[in-house]
Parts: sequence; C-alpha cells; structure tokens
Amino acid sequence: MDENPKLIVREAYDNIAEWYLQWVSDDRSPREKYATKVLDNAPLSPRILELGCGPGVPITRMLLDRGAEVVANDISAQQIKMAQARCPEASFITGDMAALSFDPASFDGMVSFFTIFHLPRMEQKDFLAKVYGWLKPGALAAFNLATVDEEEIHGETLGRGMFWSSYDAADNKTMVKDAGFELVEAEELEAGDGKLEESDPDYGHFTSIRAEQSQHRYEPSWPASQTVGFDRGFSAYITKKADLLQGTLVPSTRQPYHSYADKIAGIKDYGLEAPTPIQRRVIKPIVEGRHWFWYTNPSLTSATGKHMVLQAPAATGKASALAIACLQKINAESETVQALILQPTTEAATACHRKILSIGEPMGIDCMACLSGTSIAENIEDLQNGPQIVVGTPGRITDLIARSSFDARNLTLCIFDGVDDSLSGGHSELLQSIWNNLEESTQLVLSASKMSPEFVEIGKNMVRDGVNISVDA
Repeated sequence: MDENPKLIVREAYDNIAEWYLQWVSDDRSPREKYATKVLDNAPLSPRILELGCGPGVPITRMLLDRGAEVVANDISAQQIKMAQARCPEASFITGDMAALSFDPASFDGMVSFFTIFHLPRMEQKDFLAKVYGWLKPGALAAFNLATVDEEEIHGETLGRGMFWSSYDAADNKTMVKDAGFELVEAEELEAGDGKLEESDPDYGHFTSIRAEQSQHRYEPSWPASQTVGFDRGFSAYITKKADLLQGTLVPSTRQPYHSYADKIAGIKDYGLEAPTPIQRRVIKPIVEGRHWFWYTNPSLTSATGKHMVLQAPAATGKASALAIACLQKINAESETVQALILQPTTEAATACHRKILSIGEPMGIDCMACLSGTSIAENIEDLQNGPQIVVGTPGRITDLIARSSFDARNLTLCIFDGVDDSLSGGHSELLQSIWNNLEESTQLVLSASKMSPEFVEIGKNMVRDGVNISVDA
C-alpha cells in the first residue's frame, strides 16, 4: 500500500466531521433497525460494543436511551469529541479498532456500521474473530462490509481521500462464518419502494438488494462528487455467537432478575448441553408471557391469550423445559411465592422439586415441596420463610389454601403438570378448586402426556384465551 490506510481514514473523518454529523442525524436510518435487533436479543441493561461510533448519533444515543452501557470506539478524535458532547454517559476509546483488547465474553452485543470495511481486508477476518471472543454466547452482532473484490479501494468523500478494502460477497460470507459467527437473518431493503425516503440519510446508499441466505447486499449510489472509486456495494449482516443452549435462555427485558452466567451455570451443571425440540418451542413463550396456539398438528401460530395448554409425550425434555422457564420468571430478591408447579403424584413432585433446586441454585432461588403424606405443619412453617417456587400435589395445595396458609392470588405463574394423570386419579375437583383461587393475571400452563377428551375439556374451561400445544415424540 502506498499510504497508511488507517491514517487516510482518520484524517478524512476528522475533516468531514460536521458533514458526517448532518448525514447521520436523520433518525430513520436503517442502521437503527439493525441495532434494535441486537438490543432486543440482549438482557436488561446490556453492555454493547459500538465500533465506528462517529459523532454519537443516531446509534450511540439510541443504545443509551434503551438502557445500554455503551463502549464506543472511533479512529477519529474529532468524531469522538462530538460523540462525547452528545453522549456523555458512554465510554469512548479513540484509535484503531483492530488494536482494541477486551476480556472474553465482555459484551451482550456489537454494532458497527460503515466501519469494518475501512480495515485492510487481510485484517478483517482476524478482527471479526476477536469480536467473536469479546461477545457472550448467544449475543448478536450487526455490521456491514463492502462487496467489491478489491484489496485497495481509494476514493474521495467530500474532497477528502478515503480508503476501503473488501472481498466479494461470497468470500465475505465465508469470512464471517470462519470467524465463528452464525448468519441469522436476511431482509430486503430498497430505496424508492417506500422503505426509504429521499430525506433519509441512507437514501442513495441502499438502492437495491439481493438477499442471499443470511446476507444483505446493497448497491450505493453516492454522488460522484462526494465519493469516487467506491460505487459497487456493501453487505449488511446480522450474526450470532453460537450457543449450545440457544432457545433455552431468554434475554428478555421483562425478566431482569438473573445474569446469563447464573442461568447457564445451573443448566449446564444439571447436564443439559443442547435443548430438545420441545424446549426450543415452549420455554421462550412461557418466559415472555407470549400467547400461542399449537394444535395437534405441530405447526405454531400466534394468538392473543397469555396461557398455554401443552401436550407432550414422556422423555421429550418437557419437565426440564417447564423448570427452566419457571426459574427465569422468578425474582430471587422477593421473598414471596411467585410460582406454583402442581404435580399429580408425590414421586413426580419430588423429582420436579429436585430438578428446580439443582438448576436454580446459581440463581439463588428457593423452592419447597408441599407433598401429600408429609407434615402439613412443617409445610405451613416453611411457607412463612418465603420460598419463591412451590411444588406440590393437588390434595396438599388445596388443603393449604383452605387453611389460608397458601395464597394463590399473588402467583405470577401456575403450572399444572401431568394433568391427565391427575384427572385419572380423580383430582378434577381439586384442580378446579386451585384454579378458582388464581387471579386472572396469573399465567397458567396446563401440561399432559396425552391429549384426552377430559384434558381438552379442562383446558377449554381454564384457558379461555390461551393456546393448545401438541408436541410429537
């Protein structure tokens, strides 16, 4: 290379700072949509890395406004100065992004727009691998790359020399995967089709798209007077750091109670490495309180209710799915009973109790068992100590409610597991009695191994706005 490319980029952005600020100030930029996806995947108050923050708008400011802790980098000292003025809460690092160093698993997400393609392409793969290491498992990264196969692309931006470097789209895709990432999303976006307006700062930069699996390709049409030599396109990617437990841990802003490390520790200690199909399909709707219909045909469609009727054969991972979902809804700092899991027999309740204690131990969650055949006086005393989860049998829970020792009105979640066995054991009236004591706001999950007519009937009665779910073995 004839000149230091990073010096070219730094001096250019230092000298076009005011123009660049004007260009990025419009709040309808598509990059915000990509950044939102990263945030939506992250836990509450996430730590986000932004590479190429520019003057701090729109992305740095948006991340902060969404409650993120932001670590932002830019090669231009002038851009950083402008960003600090607009986003004083963020932490800023000036300099070459390739020289950055962070501890492994430091961030819940990464965003980088119009930035990585300024690195010489031989550095891009190694840099993406570094980013991969900085992210926590399951974190999303959103960034874009150029698509023209050129080691050196020299041009001008507002009269200032600029440098880009790129592989073609296919090699970019390989490079991203080789860095460890999983490509997860594709989207069409075209100026003039109603998705971008002429007043949008990215209008003319994203004029056509060819979606190729999880890749976006955009063709920019920057005015020749502003940018010369780089007019063939760039690709935008939504990528994910692979997670063996993907689908079982829900980074929902509605459930801020436990760290990712706490949740993953309990699951792995229990010996679970990868979710079963039922765990992938059931846990997230329960945790998020989302509303689903799932009929005997295993297709899934959204609905408007908050409850669930689940039919799944034995040995599908259903019990672990219910335990993991329940644990993620609990506030460990609250000494109140927040969830009830009803089991048809003492044996089933004992196994469920042990499972929740094991998986939930790193989260600091207390679970107690209220079982038929044990001392009810001890149950009453233990309930006064404030367990967050109670696992019980229908007869014992009904008895505790009748004695005013168990208040079902404050429950966030109630799971009736093994309903078919409870019904065959003659516990229909007990289930109905417990249900009668629930508030309408309590999320209800009914689970059975067989979709019997009796189970369907009780599901229709108790879950009027809910979901019927059937899972094949």
